Amino acid sequence: MTVVERLAPDDARGRCTDIWASTMGISALIAPLISSAALDAGGPELMWTTSLALGVLAAVCLALKRHIDTPSTPRRPTLRTWTSRPPARAPLPG
Repeated sequence: MTVVERLAPDDARGRCTDIWASTMGISALIAPLISSAALDAGGPELMWTTSLALGVLAAVCLALKRHIDTPSTPRRPTLRTWTSRPPARAPLPG
């Protein structure tokens, strides 16, 4: 959870932590149900094949999301990027 808090912007930390916690809770409920159904239906081969397919699908979705979110043209600096830079020092008289 510390990684989520470090990566999230200051104004969205709570929301990102909530989404992460909800995802963990939902997956803890759904994963055993899907695994049990796959084991009953086709044995360990079907369970591992299903797990592999879902993992690949998640990786593809993440890659597509990153591709879509990446701007093709450079963004103009915003107030946040200007204020996050260290101030320039004036040359000393001399």
